[in-house]
Amino acid sequence: MSLLVQPDTTSKATNASNISAPETDRGVLLSACELFVSRTHHAPEDTRVFTELALNLLPKTKLSDRRRISSLLARHKQSPLPLLEMLALDADPLTAYSVLRFADDIPMKILEEIIVRGPDSLRQAIGERPVLTVEIVEGICRHGGENVVQRLLARPGISRFIKKPKPVVKPGDDGKVYVENITRETKQTPDKLMTDFFSLDKKLRGKAIAAAEMSAIVGQTNGNLASVPSVPRDEDLVEIILTTVLSENPFNAVKVLGQTMQLAPETITQIIDEDNGDSLAIVLRSQGFTEEEATTIIIRTLGQRRGLLQLRPVFTLFRNISLSASQILVGHWSIERKKPAAQPAKGHQPIHTDAEKKISLSETPAATEAASAAQKPFGRRAGFTGS
Repeated sequence: MSLLVQPDTTSKATNASNISAPETDRGVLLSACELFVSRTHHAPEDTRVFTELALNLLPKTKLSDRRRISSLLARHKQSPLPLLEMLALDADPLTAYSVLRFADDIPMKILEEIIVRGPDSLRQAIGERPVLTVEIVEGICRHGGENVVQRLLARPGISRFIKKPKPVVKPGDDGKVYVENITRETKQTPDKLMTDFFSLDKKLRGKAIAAAEMSAIVGQTNGNLASVPSVPRDEDLVEIILTTVLSENPFNAVKVLGQTMQLAPETITQIIDEDNGDSLAIVLRSQGFTEEEATTIIIRTLGQRRGLLQLRPVFTLFRNISLSASQILVGHWSIERKKPAAQPAKGHQPIHTDAEKKISLSETPAATEAASAAQKPFGRRAGFTGS
């Protein structure tokens, strides 16, 4: 028979009155937790005893210890779920924060309850969890404050969790307000951030991508963009790019792609010279390349300067950014976008037509150079004149 008193299950949440309770556990639970997380494997009986002890002592544990316990258990893979649930519902937000942010198996019911009741600091913790669901995203957008919602929407690829555009954007609404809210703290307009993407630091690039995602959501809601965007994939272009990227100078593939997309020569150079690969991932996504094709192109170009592990963020961006957002961003980099409205380009062709581009595609300078280089055995440098 266990000598421990059975825990009171009437409420999992630690009452706020216990924050300064005079009768404490004298540090026993914190010591037990430190010992528990120091081991990577626990026998079932040890876990059962620890759980029973913790559930009894947690309501009597002082505030500073509870916060430390939450931080320890939130990152431990074998932490007892009943104890994590109790910590997640703690009346002290800092105690609950660590578990809500880092613990893997918190039940959806608890997450939804906290999203509804708040505060925003805990909604933010939930919004930063590595795995989100549609219900979590929509709940935070519905109940969270402006800053929390903006941080959530700034996560790359967040639009794929949203069944219906959030925050609530009604047809006929002025969508600029929603987009400008994301970039307001930067003191730059969304259009300027997206146009100046190449000169931005990592944080501002995240804002530019978030602005593009929000622009896509607003456009789809108001009918300015298709709810299911078309993929402007051209098989002839894809074949040329994949052939060129396996040649002696794989960067010619980027030149071919940029020229057919009507990007300025300096923009193409920036994409080639950029070490982090953000712009290349966005361009490939906008043109409908598959993940396998994009992986080949990214490794053959950026792999010369960065290790495979360093390329993971590039692959993640390619997977997470929505097709509409990538097309909006690339649209801000095109020659037509950068030219004054009074001087439209003459003879401009759409980026992806069928018959017209099949004729003109092979006539771009980079394509001509790449076709010649692609005929040579890979690895021979003698006589190669590619730039």
